[in-house]
Amino acid sequence: MTPELIEPGLWRIPLPMPSGPAFVNVYLARSEDGWILIDTGFGVPGVLDELAAGLAYAGIAPADLRQILLTHVHPDHGGNAPQLAAMSGAPIRLHPADAELLEWILRPGSAARMGERLLAAGAEPDKVAESVEACARLFALFPPLDGALPLVPGESFETVLGPLEVIHTPGHSPGHVCFHLQDRRVLISGDTVLDGIFPNVGVVDGHDCFGEFLDTLGRLQTVPEPRILPSHGLPFEGLHAWCARTNAEALKRLRRVGKLRDEGLTAAAITRRLWDRDLRPFDLQLAITTVLAQILHLDRSATEQPREQLRIS
Repeated sequence: MTPELIEPGLWRIPLPMPSGPAFVNVYLARSEDGWILIDTGFGVPGVLDELAAGLAYAGIAPADLRQILLTHVHPDHGGNAPQLAAMSGAPIRLHPADAELLEWILRPGSAARMGERLLAAGAEPDKVAESVEACARLFALFPPLDGALPLVPGESFETVLGPLEVIHTPGHSPGHVCFHLQDRRVLISGDTVLDGIFPNVGVVDGHDCFGEFLDTLGRLQTVPEPRILPSHGLPFEGLHAWCARTNAEALKRLRRVGKLRDEGLTAAAITRRLWDRDLRPFDLQLAITTVLAQILHLDRSATEQPREQLRIS
């Protein structure tokens, strides 16, 4: 996978994934005295070497990195951050809400706690046991990010392409952020905006993740139409139309889950109705927690003021 020069001072480096999408993109923006790296790829054997080769292709050494910014904490995005920070001396920056999520994941027993959530949702015990094992394998890929500095929504980093602004876009994770190069009309969108993909929105304690995602769609409608640089897939355009389609799909999913919940079905039973095929253990966990996130939002919305409708431009 060959790195792509988006424009002078901005690179896209695709890195391999052990499963799921074929690759994950990391991005580099040139600053006055070096480079800002956005995301780092999976921390599994071979990926750091691929990233080093991509940097070399672009004429960049690890020592040239000045900031390591993470769109979110998932291991295909932050997996190599500690090694790169040690190699470069660059600080790691992460939204505080995802730092809290990481602390929950790294706490002993996190996979078992996920299993308890699945059992409470009505999942079959033998399938829960398999899902717990799959969660434990994934959670082991989350590296500690000791000393990571906070990313503050609205702050910006100076680049040769103009300010790189942090936009908080929770939903896929509570601390997910996008990075906006307003002068170049470019949005580095992480896993929030993906071409042809509805982002996974699950359950995180203390958050209405599905409601936060709906709010994110409205927030992104205020961004002047940019070129979208996603974490998975190729660059594309049409942010406002994407937000409108995704909002409509989100409301459709909410209505469908609400109807099934009103029939008295558990979250696990709703999942079986919506996914009419056998799911792999980890995918089963994702599906059930997606349904749980929608149920939580429906329950909270029933006691709150109606949410403002998304503006369609």
